Amino acid sequence: MISAALIFYILTILGIFRLRRAWPDATALQGHRLPVVPALYVLGAGTVLLVLFAYRTATPGLVS
Repeated sequence: MISAALIFYILTILGIFRLRRAWPDATALQGHRLPVVPALYVLGAGTVLLVLFAYRTATPGLVS
């Protein structure tokens, strides 16, 4: 469940980057620091996602 949520969060932020590139004049997407925090989040969430897949964490009761 956490993996799916992280994937969708990452895709949402990447969509914001795409919108910013497609519509550079949109006021809600402007700001010189806007890409920094979302980019750091994508990097961090991607790292957590890779670790979750690498260690294949198990849910209690569903251990195989």
